[in-house]
Amino acid sequence: MLTATIVDAAPNRARVRGQNGVVAAGGGANGGYVRGAGAVRNTEGGVTAASGGAFATTGGARGARASTTTVNTDGSATRQGGFGASGARGSASGQSDLAIAADGTRTGTTNTTATNAAGNSYTGSTTINSANGRPVRTATCTDANGNVISCPR
Repeated sequence: MLTATIVDAAPNRARVRGQNGVVAAGGGANGGYVRGAGAVRNTEGGVTAASGGAFATTGGARGARASTTTVNTDGSATRQGGFGASGARGSASGQSDLAIAADGTRTGTTNTTATNAAGNSYTGSTTINSANGRPVRTATCTDANGNVISCPR
């Protein structure tokens, strides 16, 4: 059985809480949004939490994000996430997959891409060096014609 309680309601917005999480949505003259988050205990005794959201404006900008994190009883954990957004000034997207083993070993990758209104692009990646747990970053920037350019700092 699904039960939920409306915890906040007003013109153009609402928030509802259920057994494992909450969701909210709203809108107005400039656009709207929705977001949600929740957590559950898994069958092995760990906890998995997830959240996400999205927005859109009347000017044409839109974006969304989502992530899931699991923490296990042995101390290990994983996280996956991603986002995307676009509008008149450009677009960006990214994703990440990170993990910590029970012994503390860290692994993972994060990738990000962004393009501005002029067509210049940034593509970056960060990986975790499993030998020492430190991040290793790489980045490439290109102009609208695909020529490699220096990345701004």
